[in-house]
Amino acid sequence: MALFLLLLPFILFSGCNGMGENVPPRYSDFREVPGVEKRDIEAIERIIAKREYLGCGALLNSETFYTEEGEPGGFSRNFCDWLSGFFGIPFVLSVYERDSLIEAMAAGEIDFSGEFTPTEERAKRYFMSNELFRRPVCAFTPKDAQDPVDESITEAAPADHDDIISGDFSPLIFSPVSFSAGNREMAPFVRVINACLATGSSAFFMEMYKEGITEYQRHVFVKSLEPEEQRFIGRRVREEKSIPVILENENYPVSAYNSQSRSWEGIAVEILRQIEEKTGLRFERINSRKEDEDTQFSLLEKGTAVLRTSLDGQEHIDMTHTERRKAFISTDPYLSDRYMLISKKSLEYLLPAEVFHVRAGLVTDSDAAFVFQKWFPSHDKIKFYSSYGRAFDALDRGAIDLLMGTGNKLLLVNNFLERSLYTSNIILDSTYTVSFGLNHNEIILRSIINKALGDIDLDAAGEHWKSRVFDDRGRSARRQAGIFGWMLFLLGLFSIIILALFIRSHSMKKKLEIQVRDRTAQLETTVKSRGEFFSRMSHEIRIPLNAIVGMTQIAKKTTASSPRTLRYLDEIVIASTRMLALLNNILDVSKADNSKPTLHWELFSLPGTVREVENMMAHRCREKEIHFTCSTEGIPETAVLGDKMRLKQVFINLLENAVKFTSRGGRIGLYLESRSETETVLTVGFWVRDNGIGMNSVQMARTAEVLSSSDAGLADRLGSGGMGLAISQYLVNAMGGNITVESEVNGGTTFNFVISFEKAAVSETREPSLETPDFSEKRILLVEDLEINREILRESLAETGIKIDEAEDGVIAVEKIAASPQDYYNLVFMDIQMPNMDGYEATRRIRKLEREDVKRIPVIAMTANTLKEDIEKAIMSGMNGHIAKPVDMEIVIRTLKKELADRKR
Repeated sequence: MALFLLLLPFILFSGCNGMGENVPPRYSDFREVPGVEKRDIEAIERIIAKREYLGCGALLNSETFYTEEGEPGGFSRNFCDWLSGFFGIPFVLSVYERDSLIEAMAAGEIDFSGEFTPTEERAKRYFMSNELFRRPVCAFTPKDAQDPVDESITEAAPADHDDIISGDFSPLIFSPVSFSAGNREMAPFVRVINACLATGSSAFFMEMYKEGITEYQRHVFVKSLEPEEQRFIGRRVREEKSIPVILENENYPVSAYNSQSRSWEGIAVEILRQIEEKTGLRFERINSRKEDEDTQFSLLEKGTAVLRTSLDGQEHIDMTHTERRKAFISTDPYLSDRYMLISKKSLEYLLPAEVFHVRAGLVTDSDAAFVFQKWFPSHDKIKFYSSYGRAFDALDRGAIDLLMGTGNKLLLVNNFLERSLYTSNIILDSTYTVSFGLNHNEIILRSIINKALGDIDLDAAGEHWKSRVFDDRGRSARRQAGIFGWMLFLLGLFSIIILALFIRSHSMKKKLEIQVRDRTAQLETTVKSRGEFFSRMSHEIRIPLNAIVGMTQIAKKTTASSPRTLRYLDEIVIASTRMLALLNNILDVSKADNSKPTLHWELFSLPGTVREVENMMAHRCREKEIHFTCSTEGIPETAVLGDKMRLKQVFINLLENAVKFTSRGGRIGLYLESRSETETVLTVGFWVRDNGIGMNSVQMARTAEVLSSSDAGLADRLGSGGMGLAISQYLVNAMGGNITVESEVNGGTTFNFVISFEKAAVSETREPSLETPDFSEKRILLVEDLEINREILRESLAETGIKIDEAEDGVIAVEKIAASPQDYYNLVFMDIQMPNMDGYEATRRIRKLEREDVKRIPVIAMTANTLKEDIEKAIMSGMNGHIAKPVDMEIVIRTLKKELADRKR
């Protein structure tokens, strides 16, 4: 059963991305190709030994053309270069007229050619390979004629013939491409190529062909440009200097950032890619997801950026936009759109006259707002919003009935954001166009882009993105399906661990067999109830962990050993703290797939919490000689309401991750910054930064997958930090925030998030005094079945002078309280899992005793049962509070102060 649980995740994940893809092998040496006969290898080696080179012939066309340097270029050149490396002998390319090519092959002047379409007649004259791939047949028509006058396998240098129009046949006609040898001696080369094709290499040859055609199209386009435009491109290409551009973040389908693919996508992005292919220029995005529109236009105006994916589409807008437009120039339009009034699908289609009777939403200073006020000048039910995101939220909750926007905005929410709730209610007879915006100095670049736009199928590019259906939520759901498999993996793993510990702890064979049988039955029941299993696992681990932490703290107070011994004790405390954090992470994993974590609200100080984390992590950083800093400058000491323990857990997870990937001598920081503050709410930004090894694009994508899915099961993809990152995102999401990450190779990594807290008075969350309280007049009853736990509490509270009576189980506890005088005990610390009678039943019986003081005596659970349902069960049984093991003595002291402050013996 355990083996099945261990293997199940891998069974579930079989068939995921990367599995079963048919990727043809690429061989660097002809001898490596499967199926090549030994006699062919020996024949080729003999030819290589006696020849300096082999000749290839080609026709002047789109596959073979003369570059600006006067050398043959294109697919034929690339194919010969590959053959040279593959066979280990130069393949020299020569260009011929068709008749001359046939004569050269017959005379042995050249050895190979790829210009002959396979036919039965040619197969008798040449040694021809199987089909490499298929290429389209082109038709050539004079500008003044209607019918083609010639046809060719490839486009024959149309850039040199302005009076000829070339194009594909309709329907398309294709011709197979074959590698042909002119004499029998070269037949082994052809058979090797056939062996490559048998392994699926036709896709490789087709890709090479596409690259060659792209090179040719670039050659034709650049040749058609003016000399100054050619010089502009040539200088940029030679210097390998990219053109800095700004890609808009939220303007789908023009340009938008897709958080699932972690890339910018859209019509403008696709067009820029095609312009790169046609010109050889390279565009490089310089903006991030943080810059707002004004910042982007400022970069464009200064020349830091040369191009932005769009300018405003209307000329009749306010003065701010008009003045801004003077600083820029625009290209020809590459997209047009219609203005429309958008509504929820539930609203019936309206007549234009009915618009005056419904509530309309406008985005401040937008072109759409201007158009609306032009169409409906006296409308008196308008609400303005700062962004389309806020406007759509208002439409969703019914604050407005119509939103003035465009077809692109409708695509943004319905397709890209997958909120398919809206429809175009009224489409106005008003259009706008979208153009690239450039810095006013970029006259030549604008001219180049305009000419490239005229050579690109803009309608196809637009329709591709307008009709695209996103399934990001579906992909996220499929990732979540894998959680179940990983949870079973954890169950199986911990089942094996617990079983092994169980076997070791018993020596008698007969007793061992009985207990193994009982435990096996118990584990089978646990698998059916995951919550019960994790509760038990937590309890079993916390019991010895309580002993380790407690006895170590006592040893630190009493030892007279060397500083080295004290350092060893500190190491035990740190390791125990990290083990407890790992245990909390695992418990959160058990709930992450079906519920939100239970947050325990309390008043606490953010600066104080950071100081606690700083003390915990300082020693860990000193081990690696890492400089660790914390900053809470600007954060008020005002108490806030939140889950302090969970927030510390997030800090520790992120800082542990930073320590792991930061080398000796590096820097790590935890920084807090006040974002906004009102009388009741404090909004704080949190950053964990390091200057460690950073992440490449692949690692960033994996990290984004972990953060976006909160899938702790992805831990193995990022190493041991994966689960901590996923759980941190899970907890931060529950607090109302979202963790994002920025990183670069050797440039460090930054995790950041923002959370808003309710404020309270400072006096409500004073840090506990460092002075030892005096409880010498107080007496408590400690109910605990393990002697070591009783000893820990006795020693830890010895300095307070408090008197402690002890009971080994619930039965003894009830008897002692029943036999004690009125108000004899001021408080009871009650364990839960004990022999004879557990803590729940003992508390219920104490409350039922016929005496008045037992109704008000505080009973505090002190237990390793720490789940939400455990706490609720303790309260339902009559207890007043809950302290989790391993016991934090600061919490114990604070509890005693609170409960005993107003009580007298």
